[in-house]
Amino acid sequence: MVELAISGLLVGWELTLQGRGRRDWAAAG
Repeated sequence: MVELAISGLLVGWELTLQGRGRRDWAAAG
């Protein structure tokens, strides 16, 4: 259950960051 919740949060976060700019996320990652 915990892993599923974390996975969902990561997906939502990625989608949100996608709207801003994926370059920053790629550079940070």
